[in-house]
Amino acid sequence: MMDTKTVLSAFGVVAMLSAATSANAIPAFARKYQTNCSSCHTAYPALNTAGRKFKEAGYRFPKLKGEESVSDFLHWDKVFPVSAAFISRPFDNSSNGKSDTNQAAIHELELFSAGRLYKNVSGFFELEMEDEDGFNTQLAHAAMTYNMSDAVNAQVTYGATLFADSYDTFSDMRRLTASHAAALNSSFGGADNVVAHGGDGGRFRDQRQIVSVYGRPVKQLYYNLGVGGLAKDTEGTNSRTYFGRVAFDITPKVMVGGMAMSGKCETNTSDCTPATDRDFKRYAVDTQVDVGDGRLTGVFIRGKDDTAAGNGEDENDAWYLQGMYVVKDDGRPSIVPLVRVDSYEMNDGSDEYKSYTLNLGYYFTQNIKGFAEFSDQFDTPSGVDEEQRYTLQLEAAF
Repeated sequence: MMDTKTVLSAFGVVAMLSAATSANAIPAFARKYQTNCSSCHTAYPALNTAGRKFKEAGYRFPKLKGEESVSDFLHWDKVFPVSAAFISRPFDNSSNGKSDTNQAAIHELELFSAGRLYKNVSGFFELEMEDEDGFNTQLAHAAMTYNMSDAVNAQVTYGATLFADSYDTFSDMRRLTASHAAALNSSFGGADNVVAHGGDGGRFRDQRQIVSVYGRPVKQLYYNLGVGGLAKDTEGTNSRTYFGRVAFDITPKVMVGGMAMSGKCETNTSDCTPATDRDFKRYAVDTQVDVGDGRLTGVFIRGKDDTAAGNGEDENDAWYLQGMYVVKDDGRPSIVPLVRVDSYEMNDGSDEYKSYTLNLGYYFTQNIKGFAEFSDQFDTPSGVDEEQRYTLQLEAAF
């Protein structure tokens, strides 16, 4: 059973932080451009229209103050933004046949930077240290982009497949919850690097080596085409994945899109080593709809993987539907309730898992927030225990 006193105490910590927090702290990007976080974020870290333009242009607003050069030869910005984020998870209880409670006073530290490197060349990197990994420093994401025009940008990346994508539907790194959306967290049939995650296979949100192009040939149409390695393969050895992504803004507030990915885990790949070559495919549709201060996002992915025995295909679906509403105080986010429903399949669709997540976030300032979250895996295959999770989390970025 969950310790009620512990939960109440943790809520008390959140309340005390709310009373003690300064209202003027803003992250490095906002400091550089002398603007508010809400200029680019619906609710940090989710992006609004301006934030998407900022990301696609190489993390800059060229016409705003801050894009100064050191000299004609050296085009590193005089104010190059470096930010850090602290994540505390003072209470995290999960029950799956038994109850386990973690008290991670410091759960994760992140250091990230982005901006112009030289003329039309921009870069981004994120280093992270997590308690699960003994706080060892790891490269979470890195990208270097040649911003040729709105229509064509070339990028080299170690990150999630659609790292270049500025919409939030496929972005795990810009989620507002502790739990991951099932569609992005599923390994489907497990052929996308069969040794990843203890043999379960790579997930859509996992990092991979990528070379891609993206842009907007017209204002309403976004595309991203690329080639990469397998999930969690840091060297991108032999095996390849190919992907394409399009998103269309029906209106400035309504987007519909889709993506397709095809890859192969080959027998001569040192990090993969299947008994036989295994092909895999991912097909997806997504939408992002902003209505007033609310946002609805949804993703459906169908995964098709050759079986380990090489005698057939394993087909599984995964999807999520999420809604959030931003209650504002003087134009900035204050209270953000969120609801998400998730579903994913395993074993050629014969095993289905369903869950829902309830999250209530409070922004002490635009860059310091806390939330309480409850997730319930209410439908599992026969013989599999259902799981419930209670989480309190604090985040501060500066």
